[in-house]
Amino acid sequence: MQSEGKRDAAFSRLRRTDMLKFLTSAIGIIFLIGLIVVIGILMLIF
Repeated sequence: MQSEGKRDAAFSRLRRTDMLKFLTSAIGIIFLIGLIVVIGILMLIF
């Protein structure tokens, strides 16, 4: 029974890091798109 709990804790930890990785990648992609849009607007203005 103890090994079951350990495996469950490791699984939840793995899932949490997976979620963090997904969130950071999504934030990075959104940041890059925003940067490209801002540069494009600045090039249009100037």
